[in-house]
Amino acid sequence: MKKLLASICLALLFAPSSNAQQAAGVVICQNKTTGALVLRERRCVSAETRISNISSLKGPQGEKGPTGETGFTGSAGSTGATGSQGPQGPQGAAGPPASLCESASVGGVCLEKIAPAQGFLSAAQACAAVGADLCSDSQSWVLRNGSAITSSSTSWTNSFSDNDGGGWTIANGGSSDNPSAASAYRAPCCRLATPTRTSDQTIGGIRVVYLNNVANTYWVSAATTCAALNADLCDKSQYMVLRANSAISVNVWSADHSDNDTGSAVLAVGASVPDDPDYTLNQFGFACCATRSALACPVAETDGVCVVDINNDGDTFGNASTDCASQGARICSTAQSAILRNGGYISAAANWTGSGADNDANSRSVGVGSGADNPSFSTVSAYACCR
Repeated sequence: MKKLLASICLALLFAPSSNAQQAAGVVICQNKTTGALVLRERRCVSAETRISNISSLKGPQGEKGPTGETGFTGSAGSTGATGSQGPQGPQGAAGPPASLCESASVGGVCLEKIAPAQGFLSAAQACAAVGADLCSDSQSWVLRNGSAITSSSTSWTNSFSDNDGGGWTIANGGSSDNPSAASAYRAPCCRLATPTRTSDQTIGGIRVVYLNNVANTYWVSAATTCAALNADLCDKSQYMVLRANSAISVNVWSADHSDNDTGSAVLAVGASVPDDPDYTLNQFGFACCATRSALACPVAETDGVCVVDINNDGDTFGNASTDCASQGARICSTAQSAILRNGGYISAAANWTGSGADNDANSRSVGVGSGADNPSFSTVSAYACCR
């Protein structure tokens, strides 16, 4: 092919200028079958085709040359339309329950405020005004241990601060034995605001967050354990229900320090609990109770007390305890009962309270009416159910 093209070029070089594409008398012929090119004089044979334009002849494709440099990146295109929302992912694990306390929490005790020194009824009313109750003996100890209440400051508790011969100064700061309702003591106000937990047990209507049915714990440890769970030691009315449902069988610490009042409270705290137990010597079992899972009262409050039922016809302490528990409540404390009695809502001569209604020589008549000193739990008395 190269020789042929060379010959063609020579022929063209010396051809007359009037026919620059082909030498005179010479033609280019291509075999129809093989495609081979030959030069002939004047004409091609029948098996060939005459090539009249040499520029139409193409040689084989050459090798691919090297890739050129990459050009500049063009500008970004416009953002496309948003796609449809994907399916919802799985729900994450639940976090720990938040405390329901809206004020200061001391060792787990929800302290609303500490009102100035005043009589028992006024102290109870000061706490009800902020949606709280006077702190229990066990809550008061936790507050004193956390320095929220100074050790030298005498205070009321919701069961009336009986010091039982000076044995419970750690809870009340040194109140008198069987104090007068007119005594001027400070008023620490607590809420029982226990968040709901999956480990809660509901026993006979009582919400229990911890239960230790072994007599191996001192009162201070029991009170601390319950406070750390944003709960409190159960009161005597709640223990009545727990015993009736076989949840408790040993001697127990209660929120009012388990005073057995010469054996009148054995159905609640246990047969071997002494009168005026010693918190440094006695070891009992205990349960931590909660009666409120939300700060808001489910009914309209009565003079600041979250009371869900009042029964002035009365019943025994055990039946009253069971009735209140069936309504998700407990028998109102002595402090709450004093408010309801003062307002005329409890009108019967005597009434039960969560701590059993010991009148201590009529010193607590403001909260229990004309009830007896160390009343038998078989006595029929009025009662109110509180949350």
